Amino acid sequence: MKHLVLHVTTESPLAVRSDHAPGGASRAKYIPGSTLIGGLTMFYRLLYEGNEQKMEQFAPLFLNEQVLYPNLYPAIFEDSEGLQERN
Repeated sequence: MKHLVLHVTTESPLAVRSDHAPGGASRAKYIPGSTLIGGLTMFYRLLYEGNEQKMEQFAPLFLNEQVLYPNLYPAIFEDSEGLQERN
């Protein structure tokens, strides 16, 4: 099994809803894996549009459940004692 570590830094604030309530919304304290995969699929398709060889790799990467896309949680990377989650 291969692992890939992502260090994602935003250029502007993110607002990810944790519900679909009509009377208001609460924010999520993390980026859901479904949001991550949605962004990656859009970027992949834009980047490789018209490239048949790369588009053949689309299904194994995004549709066949061969790759796990976990939730992304905030972390403090400057911490001298290692990676710690924010509460």
